[in-house]
Amino acid sequence: MTEALVATYKNVRAITNVEDDLLSTGIPSEKIKVDRDHRKIRVFVPNATRSEVLEILNRHDPAAVSYTHLTLPTTIKPWSARWSP
Repeated sequence: MTEALVATYKNVRAITNVEDDLLSTGIPSEKIKVDRDHRKIRVFVPNATRSEVLEILNRHDPAAVSYTHLTLPTTIKPWSARWSP
């Protein structure tokens, strides 16, 4: 299962440092979303690497950290099956 970890920081410099640390540990850049205006960073990670990413996020003194479990549907019904008359 994949999770989205979101950390809010007090300044943009911390976000830059977190992003650098995440990239240097091998997390692909497409799994990292940075919102400098709101001082937030979102990382999409599998459960197996959650603790490692949390350690990196917490290392830079976040104001808040939250996470969301992401699940994808196992099957997608065809359009005609979803909207039957």
